[in-house]
Amino acid sequence: MCIVLTRYLTSPENRHALPLFTSLLNTVCSYDPVGLGLPYNHLLFADTVEPLVEVALQVLIVTLDHDTSNAVNEDSDERLPDNLFINYLSRIHRDEDFQFALRGVTRLLNNPLQQTYLPNSSKKVALHQELLVLFWKCCDYNKKFMYYVLKSSDVLEVLVPILYHLNDSRADQSRVGLMHIGVFILLLLSGERNFGVRLNKPYTATVPMDIPVFTGTHADLLVVVFHKIITTGHQRLQPLFDCLLTILVNAFCLQIQTFTAYCFSLSVPEDPVHGVFDEATAPAGGVQHTLVPVLAAAPPPPRVLPAGDVQQHDTVSVRW
Repeated sequence: MCIVLTRYLTSPENRHALPLFTSLLNTVCSYDPVGLGLPYNHLLFADTVEPLVEVALQVLIVTLDHDTSNAVNEDSDERLPDNLFINYLSRIHRDEDFQFALRGVTRLLNNPLQQTYLPNSSKKVALHQELLVLFWKCCDYNKKFMYYVLKSSDVLEVLVPILYHLNDSRADQSRVGLMHIGVFILLLLSGERNFGVRLNKPYTATVPMDIPVFTGTHADLLVVVFHKIITTGHQRLQPLFDCLLTILVNAFCLQIQTFTAYCFSLSVPEDPVHGVFDEATAPAGGVQHTLVPVLAAAPPPPRVLPAGDVQQHDTVSVRW
């Protein structure tokens, strides 16, 4: 039933597909759980918008997951019509639309991380897993959006919440799906040079994480969190170790003892990089011996497409 409904909502038969898509996206990206910022306002007034945003997020994820570009009808052997939601998402091109979507996603992702002087005075929403899936879909289907995210330090507004949830979920086997989507997003972003460049920005946030206190950059934060995942995470995370180390290689152009090219300096305590290397070279490490060549590799810089190389497509506006 769900598949049939999804096919109808995203097929050309539904003449309301475009307003439905933009309405769902606007509902999610315009939601501000804090509002005017009055302390404890969420205890005095019921928030009727949050359930709507949660449903809109889930509908977007389900419809965007139904890719019919190469699908064939089993009964008639005819190609299924394209998913219009994916088509509309891939054709978004205006910077103001990208800014609207990115600010909406980062606002909700950073909401649980906000610290206030008064305890529990600010409303917290737990939509991070759905938001990360939506962000993954946006970057996967619209490369222009991903380049826009990497163009400025706004990518760090996505990086910090992802690292927070990765660190928080590393020992919880029931949240292995969240670990996978967070690592896959970082793996996708790390393939671009700008990701490594943005990591040089000093890390000054006060996010509550059980990691050693340090003074450094976002690159230090990335290495510290990955070190915690590899050394203290549960066994079901071992298939992700290759991805974690590949992210380090992509972001830093990792060599045997030095970081070059994109990351200019590290100041993490006790050198967690050597700890990661020791863990990968442990004699009883199972599949960890396969990670040593990844750690010792020095790959060429990732290729960044010039603006002129981006294919021109028909475009669509998100907002009315």
